[in-house]
Amino acid sequence: MRFLNYILTFSVLLAFCFSATAQRPKVNRAERLMGQHNYAAAIDIYLGILDKGNNDDATIGIAECYRRIGNPDETEYWYGLVSRMPNAPQKSWLYYAQALQRNGKYNEAKTWAEKYVSEIEPNNTQAMWLIKSCEEDVVQDLRASGKLYKVSPVDEINTENDEFSPMYFKNDLVFVSARERKASVKRFNRWSDEDDKPFTEIYTSKRNQIGEPEDYEYNYSKVEKFSKSLSSKYHDGPLSFNAEFNEIYYTRSNMEKSDDKIIRLKVYQSKGTPNKYSEPRPLPFNSDEYSVLHPSLSDDGDVLFFASDMPGGFGGYDLYASYLEDGRWSPPVNLGPTVNTEGNEVFPYHHESGTLYFASNGLVGMGGLDIYKTTENYNTWSDPINLGYPINTVDDDFGFIINDEQTHGYFSSNRKGKGGDDIYTFTKLSVTIEIRVYDEETKMPIESADVFTPCSEVQNFLTNQDGTIIMELPLNKACDFAAEKLGYQPNSVRLSSKNEPPGKTLYVQIPLKLECIFSVSGTIVDGFTNDPVDSALVRMRSFCGNEEDELSMYTDAEGKYLFRDVREDCDIKVTVEKPGFTKGSVTFKTGTECGQNVAGLDTIVQSIPLYCFGPLCENDSTNTGGIKPPIDPDSEKCVLDSISLPDGVVRVEYCDGTAKEIATNGKITDITETGERKDRPTIGSAELINIYYDYDKASIRRDARKGLDDLITILEVYPEAKIKITSHTDARGKKGYNKRLSKRRAESVVRYLMDKGIDKSRLRAKGMGEEVMINGCYDGVECSEEQHQENRRTEFMIIEFIPPTFGDGKSKKPDEIKTNACNGCPEASEVEGEIDTIESSTEDF
Repeated sequence: MRFLNYILTFSVLLAFCFSATAQRPKVNRAERLMGQHNYAAAIDIYLGILDKGNNDDATIGIAECYRRIGNPDETEYWYGLVSRMPNAPQKSWLYYAQALQRNGKYNEAKTWAEKYVSEIEPNNTQAMWLIKSCEEDVVQDLRASGKLYKVSPVDEINTENDEFSPMYFKNDLVFVSARERKASVKRFNRWSDEDDKPFTEIYTSKRNQIGEPEDYEYNYSKVEKFSKSLSSKYHDGPLSFNAEFNEIYYTRSNMEKSDDKIIRLKVYQSKGTPNKYSEPRPLPFNSDEYSVLHPSLSDDGDVLFFASDMPGGFGGYDLYASYLEDGRWSPPVNLGPTVNTEGNEVFPYHHESGTLYFASNGLVGMGGLDIYKTTENYNTWSDPINLGYPINTVDDDFGFIINDEQTHGYFSSNRKGKGGDDIYTFTKLSVTIEIRVYDEETKMPIESADVFTPCSEVQNFLTNQDGTIIMELPLNKACDFAAEKLGYQPNSVRLSSKNEPPGKTLYVQIPLKLECIFSVSGTIVDGFTNDPVDSALVRMRSFCGNEEDELSMYTDAEGKYLFRDVREDCDIKVTVEKPGFTKGSVTFKTGTECGQNVAGLDTIVQSIPLYCFGPLCENDSTNTGGIKPPIDPDSEKCVLDSISLPDGVVRVEYCDGTAKEIATNGKITDITETGERKDRPTIGSAELINIYYDYDKASIRRDARKGLDDLITILEVYPEAKIKITSHTDARGKKGYNKRLSKRRAESVVRYLMDKGIDKSRLRAKGMGEEVMINGCYDGVECSEEQHQENRRTEFMIIEFIPPTFGDGKSKKPDEIKTNACNGCPEASEVEGEIDTIESSTEDF
């Protein structure tokens, strides 16, 4: 029986080997068809092979055909199979992730892209951009521009076939289409998986404006061939005109195959008018060995942008520029890694303003090809900006053009419409804001300055090397723009788009003044013996304009204290106290001019004598030596240690022997010296939980909004309740910067609550900087990112509570809200740092 099983097994394997060998010629034929872009025929052959049994080459081939066609559903299915093969091609995981992203499966796409980066190609930028594109915040940010554009299909032009790559020709619209020809012989387009699609040709339709000019409403005449003299038996594709419309540059499929039998694309030039164009002249950088396609001529006619897969690029197709020099086109110049990626950059369009629009599947995007814009300064292209939804979707979006006023335009997309690719029109409902941050004294731009605005879902921006940021602002909005950079004083300006026409560019100048940074230090001594006093509590209060702040620390064994990063032109009061000594204090003002001794850092020395009294003069039992951690702002007690307990509970132990424990749900339990435990009262079944921030960001994360909305519910049920808002940073970065960052975090919470209808008189907010770490991650302590994340937080506390009355004048509560008496809650006057000047910065007109 065992021998029979062996014979049967051997027979099956032998049959499989013969079958696989027999299929090899068919696989080779399908691969040749793919090289000729005849994907429909290649798919038929691969499916026929698979009908005979499993074949890895056929499975891989059909997956690649669907990927090149741009069919995300089929690509996901087939590359899902390929990706799970034991010896799957290296790129298959990346292609599978791309298909998942296009189908809106962001978590799965991120998982496969991360697998590709970690196990195959760690430095693949296309994969890393894809991972970032699948993060929830990025997805939401890209969709946040939905109110900035009005988008609709051009139904008079679109058919069940492909219409794409629109271009202006005077007042008419010219575009590429694969609609049916009326000739007796049909020349079909084999790029598609549909066998009944004809070759592409160039068509036109006259535009007739209806309604008011600012409405940009058009009707379109009957579609006709653009020029009979340009018609050919080949694919004629995306095109560009010169400013006088007497030259045309267009894409055409190659008349000859390359050495590897692949049909390439070339760019041709013709002169004349649609009635009579000259014979097409190929441009000098065309080649039979690679493709040159999608030309776009600059307004002055001196630069031609195009896409190509010529050797030496960064990925699949890159963008290039050729310069007209003495009547000849120069060798192509790659636009560089800022624009080009390991993916495909195609369909460039150069606007007369100097902005270059293009499509890419290698940058942070929504999936497939997305449309981006970039500008050139000092021979360097700026970081591309994704135009966002609804211009971009998870489908392929490309072939973008916009009018001179930058208010209205067209693009093509294979989103669900009449057919494959359709043409869409858009109208801008926004103005463009160009923000420039510069040094007030030198007038030089400041790179990597942080710009914050509540008027955008993306609330934080970084300036580029020119100190600029470009963003869109909705019409009829007033908006604050705040800028800051380490070493500079923050500054903000307000801009209004009221009565401004859509598409207009408004300019914002934000000068920053160098910050004079001081430190305050001194020695606390016994007034009788002149000996240093250690473990004395030193508090420094600073009054800088409308801002008030307080820092505290203990003196070290030599009686010394030091406060760093003290701002200029501030009134300072330093107070010192220690049990058994009289209190001491000193007041002074920081200067307005930086010192010359230590690179703009002045040390203000303030030594204060304390006078001993009582029994502690003989034996100071409070001397524990060294500098103590800061004061807990909640209890105003000295913190000895912070310990993480099981179940996420944090225990804070104080110098006086008491402690408190903070549960993950925000519940706080106070513990006396004798170990007696007492739970603090809470309000509502929706508990006051901390919210958290991304590194160096002050904007409210989406995962924090539920906690804030729960808090709003409590404040609406209890209209007399007031809350204390305390924001913190981690210990990375300078203390002064972190102090300001924490204030911005507190302000963002206040602004969010006010926007939801909570009166600011009920809110007390303070930024603590890096003073209070819940897990001991102070300066110089090595901590994980997860531990730093725990410290980037805002905490909430009920500080006033009067139960509401309902109808009969007696205090009642809804059933779903649980309340306890708020015994021992601090009075509002005990809470420092009230934000009393915050205004809404998104005022409607």
